[in-house]
Amino acid sequence: MSCLGFFILINFVKLKLMGKLKLKKRGKEKNFGLVFVGLLVLVFLGFANLKAFFQNKKLKKEVDESLKKLEMLRVQKERLEKELERGKKESFWEEKAREQGYQKEGEEPMIIKIK
Repeated sequence: MSCLGFFILINFVKLKLMGKLKLKKRGKEKNFGLVFVGLLVLVFLGFANLKAFFQNKKLKKEVDESLKKLEMLRVQKERLEKELERGKKESFWEEKAREQGYQKEGEEPMIIKIK
């Protein structure tokens, strides 16, 4: 609706400037009415434009927040992939087993007493 009103207003002004549109002389009341309607259209278009501006600003903020969250998730994914690769190695599991008190076959635990 606002684009259509703006289009009509622009074409009206263009035709008036080109001299193709001949308006009859009207009384001051009729000219005032035309000016008033024109101002109402401009105010309406201004409010529609402001609404679109604030909506665009809100959406840009949401996009920025989503991009930050995406980057954080990428970093977390890389960290988890590194941990997964580390968990695939036999030395990792051997270390975990020794921490829990397990030993390899044929090994004897050494107990060191400190006095």
